[in-house]
Amino acid sequence: MNKTLIFSANTSWYLFNFRRNTIKTFLNEGYKVYCLSPYDDYAVPLQDIGCIHLPLKINNKSFNPFSDIKLFIDILIIYIKVKPIAVFQFTIKNNIYGTYASYILRIPSINNISGLGTAFIHHGLKYKIARVLYKFSLRLSTRVFCQNKDDYYFILKNKLINQERLGLLPGSGVDLERFKRRNSHIRNLNDSFVFIYAGRFLYDKGLGELVNSFEKIDQKIHKSSLWLIGFQDSKNISSIQKSVIDEWALKPNISILESTNEMHTVLDKADCFVLPSYREGMPRSILEACAMQLPIICTNVPGCKEIVTDKLNGLLCKPKDSDSLFQAMSSMLRMTQSERIEMGIEGRKRVEKNYSEDIVIKKAQEALKKVLDKSN
Repeated sequence: MNKTLIFSANTSWYLFNFRRNTIKTFLNEGYKVYCLSPYDDYAVPLQDIGCIHLPLKINNKSFNPFSDIKLFIDILIIYIKVKPIAVFQFTIKNNIYGTYASYILRIPSINNISGLGTAFIHHGLKYKIARVLYKFSLRLSTRVFCQNKDDYYFILKNKLINQERLGLLPGSGVDLERFKRRNSHIRNLNDSFVFIYAGRFLYDKGLGELVNSFEKIDQKIHKSSLWLIGFQDSKNISSIQKSVIDEWALKPNISILESTNEMHTVLDKADCFVLPSYREGMPRSILEACAMQLPIICTNVPGCKEIVTDKLNGLLCKPKDSDSLFQAMSSMLRMTQSERIEMGIEGRKRVEKNYSEDIVIKKAQEALKKVLDKSN
């Protein structure tokens, strides 16, 4: 009996960091799992957990018709050779062209929309083309999961897929045992207050506004630091140039840290997590920070506002607004330690109740069973 699955995304980093335990679950159930993604530093770790990695070249910066036709053909050829019984697809181009390929070959496709992405927050011809391609591919999908209600209702309102084929997930879920507070909440008043951002270095994540806002803080009144941890996604159209990142590293009290597989240990040293993104799906970075009992500052946009309730487990600010972000950071600094601790506790409760990784894994298992039962 064929028990071959493909997990497809635009980076191996994504599959390893966000889908590792889901993949492990299927491996433990006897499935053969191929990971289809560009070769990066996480391709080998994926193979170490038992996957077979298949390299895929993707240009995330543009919708060039020639390179995208080649991408579609590459995916189609791989699907023909591997003959999976189902494919799990993540990120915009993998969703679009993977769905076209799987539809032609009559392979069930389970797509995960982690936010409708750059194509839906920018204007211009290429973004209009991207939206058309995405909308058409949704209609051909066997099963689609959204990670926030805005995307869910957008798809239903525009009748892009029948409701019975559409589901809602709590993001990619959080490993609650790994991400839990180990250090004491009590901090010495002479210590620097640490704001932390973790993720890709993209302008769409609001990093320009974050650096500008942090520089406005009066260090004589509030001794604070800003840690930016992650990597430059040079293939993304919103990527921040290395020269800009290098300039930030030279600014007082700002530290640029490399991404790590031990993110929980870094979060354990921070005081507040900040994500001033323009739009999200269901940001795992916020979920992990909440699990670590950190108060959150984020923008009042889809994806973020589902997790953070203003003044309960964090503070919401306006997107693309440095002044609003500065006010939120200032408010966080003026809070008492006990007030911030209460916010962190509320965040942990929310993640425990609604965003456990176990929920996401179970949904993936149920979705696979359902599409296979229907195809047999």
